[in-house]
Amino acid sequence: NSNVYIGQEAGRNNTSGGSNVFIGVDAGYANVTGGSNTFVGTQAGTYQTGLYNTAIGHIALFGTSGTSNASYNTALGYRAGNSITSGAENTLLGRGAGAALTTGAYNVAIGNLALHNDNGSNHNIAIGRASMQTASGGNNVGVGTDTLEVASGSNNTAIGYRTQISTSTGSKNVSVGQESLFSNTTGFNNTAIGASAGSNITSGNNNTCLGYDADTPSNSTTNTVVLGNTVVQSLRCQVALTVVSDKRDKTNFDKIPHGLDFVDKLKPTSFEFKKEGKRDAKESD
Repeated sequence: NSNVYIGQEAGRNNTSGGSNVFIGVDAGYANVTGGSNTFVGTQAGTYQTGLYNTAIGHIALFGTSGTSNASYNTALGYRAGNSITSGAENTLLGRGAGAALTTGAYNVAIGNLALHNDNGSNHNIAIGRASMQTASGGNNVGVGTDTLEVASGSNNTAIGYRTQISTSTGSKNVSVGQESLFSNTTGFNNTAIGASAGSNITSGNNNTCLGYDADTPSNSTTNTVVLGNTVVQSLRCQVALTVVSDKRDKTNFDKIPHGLDFVDKLKPTSFEFKKEGKRDAKESD
């Protein structure tokens, strides 16, 4: 059946699988009917019925006790995808990449320990050392070392060194820049662009932070847009800013019940921001 076996007991149990290439001690030893597989390395690929798998590296795509029927997986590196049982169409590159995946499918993990402990998630893209190392969520994208390391939420996008490293159950967050949304755990629908942007947020939702170190006033702030950090001195643009204040956008009009007595009590105050833009330790929020 057009099989090639090189190595002690390589393909030893194959009965009817065809077009396989097994190279290495025990390479493909549990394969029985699987076909079109390429396994190179000691104990690489142990599937019984899987099809179109490619494994290169010691115990890459090893499976579990030779009972796997996974198909269309590609794994390169020591222990890459070595627990996959029925997962399909995973691409895993690097030492321990996707090592705990069992039933997960359509994942891409590139980098040592990327998606290392994730066992059943789908549609994740993890690029960088330890990206999504202990994650369990789905539909996440992490590009950079330690991105989305513990994420169990879904639909997050993190790009940059250690971005969203603490995000656990938070979902639908977007962060671009070194350590942006660094402390976020349960917050969702946050957007942070810039190094350290939104790094104060832990549980806040629906915030937008743009610029280096742009951050919310508290870790639970919600529904806030922040432009720049506390040392920004001017906001410039080519056109006038438009603030929604049209009567067509309003309802329930009524007269204000305050007269001159109220106006006389107002105390307008001028001020300047502190040079560093930081509060004194003794000052409260």
